[in-house]
Order: sequence, then structure tokens, then C-alpha cells
Amino acid sequence: MKAAIQQWNKKYDNLTKLQQFYFSLGFVLLVVAGLISLMNHQLGLLLLQFAQYCGGIFVVNFLVWLLFNALVVEKIPQEKAKKSTTKKAKK
Repeated sequence: MKAAIQQWNKKYDNLTKLQQFYFSLGFVLLVVAGLISLMNHQLGLLLLQFAQYCGGIFVVNFLVWLLFNALVVEKIPQEKAKKSTTKKAKK
């Protein structure tokens, strides 16, 4: 089990791990909400609402991370590359 977790940790980046967590939490809450709603309808609806929040967080987190990568991260390596070429030219 420890080896599988270490391999998962090396294989995926932070966004993927976070997204998998939100998706798993939302799915588990959805299943638990369905089972609990068989016994207590109000509590099942409350858990379903938490599952919906997890789904919303999943989508918003993905969009923010996508915009961040597109607008900020993409520009950083280009600026570093320009600085390194100018330093080499000055030497």
C-alpha cells in the first residue's frame, strides 16, 4: 500500500491529486447521502448538498488552475530563458 501511494505521489502533479481528492470526496458523499436518505430524508439532502459543494469546488479549482497556468506559468520560463541568454551574451 505504501509503495502504491509513493508511486501515485510521484506520478501525478498537485492539481491532479487535488482534483482526485475532490472527486473522490464528492462521490463518497453522494453514495453516503443516498444510503442515509433511505433512513433520514433531511440528513440525506444535507449530505447531498455537501456533495454538490465538492462538485462546485472541483470545477472552480480546475478553472482557476487552468487560468493560472495559462496566464502566469506559461510566461515565467520565457522570461527566464531571455535572462539567461542576455547573461551569456554579456559574458
